[in-house]
Amino acid sequence: LHTSVSKVSVVIPVYNEGAENLIQNLERLDQSTLGKSCTEVIVVDAGCSDDTMEALVKADMRIPVRVLRSKHGRGQALSAGAESATGDILLFLHADTLLPTGYDEVLRNKLADKKVLMTAFSFEINVENAEDSTASFRNGIKRLEYFTNIRARNFWLPYGDQALAMRRSAYKEVGGVKRLKMMEDFELVSRVRRIALENGGRIEILPEHAKCSPRRWEKNGIAKNSVLNWTFVAAYVWAGISPDTIFEYYYK
Repeated sequence: LHTSVSKVSVVIPVYNEGAENLIQNLERLDQSTLGKSCTEVIVVDAGCSDDTMEALVKADMRIPVRVLRSKHGRGQALSAGAESATGDILLFLHADTLLPTGYDEVLRNKLADKKVLMTAFSFEINVENAEDSTASFRNGIKRLEYFTNIRARNFWLPYGDQALAMRRSAYKEVGGVKRLKMMEDFELVSRVRRIALENGGRIEILPEHAKCSPRRWEKNGIAKNSVLNWTFVAAYVWAGISPDTIFEYYYK
């Protein structure tokens, strides 16, 4: 067992999550953290216009929490959070994603291996919080999880909702997160993947699961949301459409 006390910096970009949702998720993060004295949380306000940031006053947290403000877009927020972080390990966490208990020790152990340039948790959608309890929805989610995890494990292509983590030293070496409004996770993973393949490193998909919110899948439908995700990737990679344009479409 790796006994290092490497500090973990959890960077959470937020944009109109709602205070109640963020309070619940921050308190769940606190409960899931084993090494609270060697963990910090950095919440980055990416332009909230609702009551989201009130959560920082109301949440019952034992982990130290700091607040930053950035321009719109996750790339801007993640970059600002990473620059401010004091930890040896950077964990980029979506505000609506829940981590497994002991996630911090899992990261300390796995990222002690210098061949591992990045980790991501296995993908899962938190169907317990879904309003749609039909068998067809839940079966569709299971298929989605299955194929998403195949893509991530076999092709080293996890997405941001799998909670990407890196040693801060490796993060700096690869050039960090680009200040994009959208596609920042895909761009970073693609860059790390290329460097790993060239230098005998790897992206490790952990067996433990990160649970993301079902809200997008319920709002758009499983098929439509999946098509949208791949459309955004194709638009960015092959059509050269800017992240700003994709951002405006995503949040319209």
